[in-house]
Amino acid sequence: MACLSPSQLQKFQQDGFLVLEGFLSAEECVAMQQRIGEIVAEMDVPLHCRTEFSTQEEEQLRAQGS
Repeated sequence: MACLSPSQLQKFQQDGFLVLEGFLSAEECVAMQQRIGEIVAEMDVPLHCRTEFSTQEEEQLRAQGS
Protein backbone atom coordinates (compact mmCIF):
# COMPACT_ATOMS: atom_id res chain seq x y z
CA MET A 1 0.00 0.00 0.00
CA ALA A 2 1.37 3.39 -0.97
CA CYS A 3 1.74 6.08 1.65
CA LEU A 4 1.44 9.81 1.34
CA SER A 5 4.60 11.77 0.74
CA PRO A 6 5.54 14.42 3.30
CA SER A 7 4.44 17.14 0.85
CA GLN A 8 1.06 15.42 0.29
CA LEU A 9 0.54 15.09 4.02
CA GLN A 10 1.41 18.76 4.52
CA LYS A 11 -0.98 19.77 1.73
CA PHE A 12 -3.76 17.72 3.35
CA GLN A 13 -3.10 19.24 6.76
CA GLN A 14 -3.06 22.73 5.23
CA ASP A 15 -6.19 22.40 3.03
CA GLY A 16 -8.20 19.65 4.71
CA PHE A 17 -8.37 17.64 1.48
CA LEU A 18 -5.96 16.15 -1.03
CA VAL A 19 -6.37 15.65 -4.76
CA LEU A 20 -4.85 12.34 -5.84
CA GLU A 21 -4.61 12.52 -9.62
CA GLY A 22 -5.01 9.11 -11.24
CA PHE A 23 -6.22 7.44 -8.02
CA LEU A 24 -9.14 5.94 -9.96
CA SER A 25 -9.47 5.40 -13.68
CA ALA A 26 -12.22 7.11 -15.65
CA GLU A 27 -14.02 3.76 -15.88
CA GLU A 28 -13.83 3.27 -12.11
CA CYS A 29 -15.26 6.77 -11.56
CA VAL A 30 -18.19 6.05 -13.90
CA ALA A 31 -18.85 2.71 -12.19
CA MET A 32 -18.75 4.36 -8.78
CA GLN A 33 -21.12 7.15 -9.88
CA GLN A 34 -23.55 4.58 -11.27
CA ARG A 35 -23.45 2.51 -8.08
CA ILE A 36 -23.96 5.60 -5.92
CA GLY A 37 -26.98 6.48 -8.08
CA GLU A 38 -28.38 2.98 -7.56
CA ILE A 39 -27.89 3.17 -3.79
CA VAL A 40 -29.59 6.57 -3.59
CA ALA A 41 -32.48 5.42 -5.80
CA GLU A 42 -33.03 2.40 -3.52
CA MET A 43 -33.07 4.46 -0.33
CA ASP A 44 -36.36 4.78 1.51
CA VAL A 45 -35.95 7.99 3.48
CA PRO A 46 -39.00 9.24 5.40
CA LEU A 47 -40.20 12.70 4.33
CA HIS A 48 -39.42 14.24 7.72
CA CYS A 49 -35.76 13.20 7.35
CA ARG A 50 -35.22 14.67 3.89
CA THR A 51 -33.26 17.86 3.50
CA GLU A 52 -32.52 19.83 0.40
CA PHE A 53 -29.34 21.83 0.04
CA SER A 54 -28.68 24.44 -2.60
CA THR A 55 -25.83 26.82 -3.26
CA GLN A 56 -28.12 29.15 -5.20
CA GLU A 57 -28.92 32.21 -3.09
CA GLU A 58 -32.48 32.60 -4.41
CA GLU A 59 -33.27 28.97 -3.61
CA GLN A 60 -31.79 29.34 -0.13
CA LEU A 61 -33.89 32.44 0.59
CA ARG A 62 -37.03 30.71 -0.66
CA ALA A 63 -36.34 27.59 1.45
CA GLN A 64 -35.38 29.55 4.57
CA GLY A 65 -38.12 32.13 4.25
CA SER A 66 -35.92 35.20 4.64
